[in-house]
This record gives sequence, C-alpha cells and structure tokens, in this order.
Amino acid sequence: MKRKIILWSIAIIVLLIGLKVFEIYGPVPHFGRSYTPKEGDIILQETHGRQSPMIKAATLSRWTHCGMVVMKGGKPHVVEAWIARDKNEYIVVRPDRFKDKDITVPYKKYLGKPYDLQFRFNNGKTYCSELCWLLYKDITGEELSVPKEMRDWHFLSFPKIKNEIKKRGMKLDDKMVAPVDLVTSSKTTRVY
Repeated sequence: MKRKIILWSIAIIVLLIGLKVFEIYGPVPHFGRSYTPKEGDIILQETHGRQSPMIKAATLSRWTHCGMVVMKGGKPHVVEAWIARDKNEYIVVRPDRFKDKDITVPYKKYLGKPYDLQFRFNNGKTYCSELCWLLYKDITGEELSVPKEMRDWHFLSFPKIKNEIKKRGMKLDDKMVAPVDLVTSSKTTRVY
C-alpha cells in the first residue's frame, strides 16, 4: 500500500513537471485561436543570434527574446531592447494586473538606451527581459518575477558560456531576469 502511494505521488509529480516543461519548451499550438494585442502584453520568441544558444542553455528554455506591446494610433507596436525579427513561433503572456484594465506603458524613458550585453540591472543599459520587467515595475510598483543571481542559472555547466561570461566582465552575483521568468511568473498568464 505504501509503495502504491509513493508510485502515485511520483507519477503526479512527473506529470506536473511535464506540464510545466511543455509550457516552456513545447510546441506553440494556437488551435485556430486569434490574438488581439493589448498594451502591456509581453511577446516572447526564439531567436537564432550569437547569444541565443547561451541563453537557451543557461535558462533551459527556448524563449530567448521578448518585448512589450504598446499601442500607437490604435495599432500595436513592440518595445524591445534589441530588435529581433526572426520569423519563428512566438507566445504571448499577459500580466494578470493588466487583464481587466487599460494601461499605458511608460516606455519613452527607455528609448535610446544601449543594449546590455552583460545582463546587469541598473547600469544605464537594458536587455529585453529587463526592459519588460522594468516597465511592469514602473506601472505597478511590483516585481514581475524575482531576479536571480547569475550563478543560479545553468551558465557554469558549459565551458564556452563560462568563457563568454569572463570575456564580457559579467559577475556571478549580478542579478538578472531571463525571458523564461516572464513566462513562468505567477503574475502572468499565457494568452497566445
């Protein structure tokens, strides 16, 4: 009896983990659903740039780039720290606080900032997921996800990534937010 309970517990845990892994890694079936952009939505995509393999390996996620939807003249645009236009699948998450109300994203103060290849917070530069995180904080006063120290990611498992970290002058105690953090945040819901 005790063995059955343990096996059922393991099966349930494996199923729950599998569902989360599918959400992060799995295909992007939209089943004919349409997507209506809303200001504040976060669009995530898989890119194939030079640093994409490093981001995928470190975060264990296919999502390597993101941006936030803003409306200009009634048309959606995406504010991003770096423009990536790969023609790949994408997903959209909507912060729960934005679901039932219209918001205005105060993005203009971030325009023209250089891209941050060191993935550091508060250094006058931004990277994609940091920009979305900062915009959310500007609107709500809350953190969308908890920034993790670089050492908490899987960077150190790969010698090539360790060399890149050293070359860029990155520090293991630096905090960062990855695109996958915005997908797995308890404060967002996938809408597409």
